[in-house]
Amino acid sequence: LNRNRISKLHSNSFINYKSRDVLQKLELAGNRLTDQTLDDSLIFRPLRSLQQLSLETNALNIIPSASLVNQRETLINLNLGLNQINEVPVGTLDFPNLNSLSLEFNGISQIIPQAFQGIPNLQHLYLTGNKFPSWKPEMFTFVPHLLTLGIGETPIAVIPSNAFQYISKLIRLEMSEAAVDTIERGVFQRTPNIQAIILNKNRLSVIRSDYFKGLDHLYSVNLGGNRIDTSEPLAFANLPQMNHLDISFNQLQTLPDNTFTNSFLPAPNERRIMYVCGNPWLCDSALEWFRTYLRENVDIDIDKPGCTTACIDNINGCPSVGTPLRAVDHCPANDLPLPLTGNALSFVGWIILAVIMTILLITICLMTLVRYGISLRRKKMKDQEALENEQRIMSITGSGVPSVITQSYLPPP
Repeated sequence: LNRNRISKLHSNSFINYKSRDVLQKLELAGNRLTDQTLDDSLIFRPLRSLQQLSLETNALNIIPSASLVNQRETLINLNLGLNQINEVPVGTLDFPNLNSLSLEFNGISQIIPQAFQGIPNLQHLYLTGNKFPSWKPEMFTFVPHLLTLGIGETPIAVIPSNAFQYISKLIRLEMSEAAVDTIERGVFQRTPNIQAIILNKNRLSVIRSDYFKGLDHLYSVNLGGNRIDTSEPLAFANLPQMNHLDISFNQLQTLPDNTFTNSFLPAPNERRIMYVCGNPWLCDSALEWFRTYLRENVDIDIDKPGCTTACIDNINGCPSVGTPLRAVDHCPANDLPLPLTGNALSFVGWIILAVIMTILLITICLMTLVRYGISLRRKKMKDQEALENEQRIMSITGSGVPSVITQSYLPPP
């Protein structure tokens, strides 16, 4: 009955179903059901064998526990995702055999531990798309058998070291599109049987070597779409079951040569995936080990549709930008910049000559200006001296003072 326009269910809606005693699965997702619609406790009463119920994408504000009294012992799968539920009061989840619960994309910001007391055998819990501001380990106190946890698309920034202290049996963590930028040390070591860690589209900047250390059952890791620019040595080493890795669309330029030691081991009928496209790979001698590894293991998928793993940078223009990471090239092994030859060297010579000529021209101009200044100054000094002499003579003549020459000259005999 998914995706209809059902807005009301009567108390006798299912009473005339001939299959009411054997019906195990009922889907009412994508309708217009409200709290008032499901307020009648008689609605689902005839469905005594009901095990799976989906009320996803309706208009519920509360968990309809009153209408599910008869399913207390039989219900194993309850989907309440994409409603308007913003709290989980104690006692509303009283289904001791419930195996899977979805409260995804509601407005929940807090769940106290006691709210899960009535579902002690829960194994799969989906809380993605809610408003939890931080990770609260105690929230999972009463669901110790949890195997799958979905808690993505939340504002959670830190996964604390004790995040899984009450759910150590976890085998799958789904935390896509959250705000995680910090993973404290020893987090995943509390879940020794974990097989899949999905942390794509978060804010991680580094892959530390301790993240996945000792996780012998880890099969899949998705770190795509983060901000990772550094991968520490042995980041994915010694993981015997590892066969699926996604580190695409990050900022990685290189990887240490022991990154995958004793991991990604070939296995019969097992597909190996290592998505590494969308990174600005620097194809130099430090990355050659990885390129060689990919050439030797051609069965490993490294590209996604529309995303090719390629060299984005180089040292000496070789290999050229856009060269597939797996491609064979004949670049020199030495990463030192090559000496300039030919046209480049000639061009540099012309530049040097132009600089020398410019300096010489400036020097000549400066010397000319200096000589002109000195000549002008001397001329001014001579003119000033001549003027002073003229003024002195005029002063003497005007005052009537006799000449200092007093010797008389007699005519010759």
